[in-house]
Amino acid sequence: MVNPSFEIDTTGWVSVGPSSPTNPTLTQTTAQAYVGTGSMKVTWASAVANDGAETLPITVSPSTPYAASVYIRGNGVGPT
Repeated sequence: MVNPSFEIDTTGWVSVGPSSPTNPTLTQTTAQAYVGTGSMKVTWASAVANDGAETLPITVSPSTPYAASVYIRGNGVGPT
């Protein structure tokens, strides 16, 4: 994985979703960080709830355990 932490920028991450070309904008910010000083901010041009961000796959080895985690902070918008 090219950039797993967002400490510097969002290199290696792309915005995705069914609403292209209005996919969200991805930026690095220091305003909210769970660990370290950086995080990714996902900004939508419109109210499309199912767009997001993803990175490219990483190479893994058979029979080797891996762990991944994600922390998401919402803006107070809940399910409808």
